[in-house]
Amino acid sequence: MLSPLLFNIFMDWVVRRVMKSVGGTGIEIRYSQKKKELHVKENDRTERTLVNMLMYADDMAVMDSDYGNVRRFLIEFSAHTWV
Repeated sequence: MLSPLLFNIFMDWVVRRVMKSVGGTGIEIRYSQKKKELHVKENDRTERTLVNMLMYADDMAVMDSDYGNVRRFLIEFSAHTWV
C-alpha cells in the first residue's frame, strides 16, 4: 500500500518545516538510562529529551507547557498545509 507511505513522507516534510520556523518547543522529559525508568531523583544522572508531539496513524497531539507555543505551532502548521 502506497498511501500510508506517502502520508508519512508528507507529514515528515511538513513537521520538519514547521519545527524549523517555530523552534524548540515541547515538554522536556528526564530519564535515567541506567535505571530504565522515568521516575528519577533530583541528584540522579539523567538524560533529557524534548517531546513536542505524538503521532499515530492520522492523529497528532502537540505538546508544550505554554499555550502560546502550541498556538504558534498550529498557525505555522496550517500555513504549511493549506494551499
